[in-house]
Amino acid sequence: MARGRTRGRGLARALAAALALGSCAALSPAAGDELGIDLSDTPLPLLTFEDLPARAGPIIEIGRGINEVGPLSEGIELPTGAVWQPALWIYGSQRIALLATDGDRRTRPHGDRSELMTRMDLFANLQLSGTERILAHVRPMDRKGQFAGRVLGPDSVESDWKAEWDADFETIFFEGDLGEMFPLMDPQDSGSGDLALVVGRFPVEFQNGYLVRDEMTAVGLSQDNIQMEGSSGIRIAGLWAFDHINESAGKPDDRDVDLFGLFIEGDFPWGLLELDVAGTVAGEERGKQVNAGVGWTGHIAGNNYSVYANVSHHYDQSPKVEDFDGALLVGSYSTEVNLRRDLLYATGYWAAGDFGRVASNGSPPLGPVGLSYAGVGLGGYRPALWPRPLDSAGFAAGYQMFFSEERTNWVVEVAHRQDLAKDDGPGDTSGLALTTRVQQKLFEHLMLQLDAYYAIHSGDGRGPQDAETDEDSSAIRLELRVNF
Repeated sequence: MARGRTRGRGLARALAAALALGSCAALSPAAGDELGIDLSDTPLPLLTFEDLPARAGPIIEIGRGINEVGPLSEGIELPTGAVWQPALWIYGSQRIALLATDGDRRTRPHGDRSELMTRMDLFANLQLSGTERILAHVRPMDRKGQFAGRVLGPDSVESDWKAEWDADFETIFFEGDLGEMFPLMDPQDSGSGDLALVVGRFPVEFQNGYLVRDEMTAVGLSQDNIQMEGSSGIRIAGLWAFDHINESAGKPDDRDVDLFGLFIEGDFPWGLLELDVAGTVAGEERGKQVNAGVGWTGHIAGNNYSVYANVSHHYDQSPKVEDFDGALLVGSYSTEVNLRRDLLYATGYWAAGDFGRVASNGSPPLGPVGLSYAGVGLGGYRPALWPRPLDSAGFAAGYQMFFSEERTNWVVEVAHRQDLAKDDGPGDTSGLALTTRVQQKLFEHLMLQLDAYYAIHSGDGRGPQDAETDEDSSAIRLELRVNF
């Protein structure tokens, strides 16, 4: 959601209101009494570090702690002039979810399903300095979409507990700033040597995930803070990926594929502008694909807006392969609506042809539109509405409420998908869905999440594996997440 972007605006409103109230009280000594406000003229002392609540940290900290305060150590000075202060932080999460769903093909062909599944994410962060680090991420309890757990029903498909162990790295990469790694090359920091470098297997996401969202082995280089009149800074990034590049449909691809990308981002008074282009080069069976996108994110008069326009073109491929030629236009709006800083949001999209990402990790392409199109990354849960663009238009509108000093939040969303080409292979994939999510923080490291939806579908009986063929479907899932 736009939660992070609106937090600052809500704080600004509160400060402005406080200043205005204070000004009125200063002009009229009786104003505070008339309003029933008891204002003190005694300043409050600042809190010390001992007075602040303890912050949760990772399970393993070697070297300087992630939340440690106080003076920095001298560190280790390298021959290049860089000063490193190594610290190792190991942290992660364990997710356990209980799912029950009905609706043919919603989680598997020919039946309903209930299951208990779990997933572990484990990270090791070797922090070398403020700008250099090595990060590794493993998911040891799931492999190729199969999670550790047990299918509970129906009776015909009950299973014993199964563990899907996987020691492969999801991501492992180094990132740093060349100007900080070799400061002796420009001791006055007067040149343009501040180039950010990343190399290894790492997540790549641009255009809010519409253009590309995948974990790939690559080399990336970017020049930040390029000065241009009218902008506070321009960033230009180049990427070459040469391994672990999944197909547009999210299928693993072990063929020889290279991906090249150029990504430009500029911060202007009227918003953040993104201009991106990326393409893959492969053999005849997969062919080549080129995607381009324009994105804009802005904040105007207390409201947040974003627009993304992307196109994809696939060519030089063998017959009977999905072509992924199409266009996708997405527009979003959000705003805070009361002193509790509840969030009202709405997103609409229009897709022509068979638009596809240039590379995808298998997450739903329309996932950023709303909860009704998004997955959860655990078990056999499927979105309420078919999340492939393919000649369709739709929207998602919701309201997010916060309670208990933001320890609880509740989202209610309504969404609709309209198929614009009902006579194609998948048939009519239209649908209407009501989706909800509740998140409750229990303790410092523990969170409970409840997801549920009810959807009405076209029910023409010709839907694909991930589309709905029943006239309605529903699902409910309860997840316990332990962060450590």
